[in-house]
Amino acid sequence: MIFLQITLRIYGDINYQLPNGVDPANMTIQPVTVLRELISSLRIPQYAIWFVKINGERVDFDHPVKDGDTIEIYAPGETV
Repeated sequence: MIFLQITLRIYGDINYQLPNGVDPANMTIQPVTVLRELISSLRIPQYAIWFVKINGERVDFDHPVKDGDTIEIYAPGETV
């Protein structure tokens, strides 16, 4: 099975949503095709997310996720 290596940064109070033992700074994940699948696999409810950036660009939940991506997830009220 092929895995994706990503960097995940979470801003705000959504960190508590992550499963125990998850290191968001440097993650290896099973392949996902879009951001929505990644968020679902992390068990973060979409309503808890204000917006997401991939590689510095603000994207929607249907944006593709690729190996090496840096993904930033912002909780409501967080500043950019």
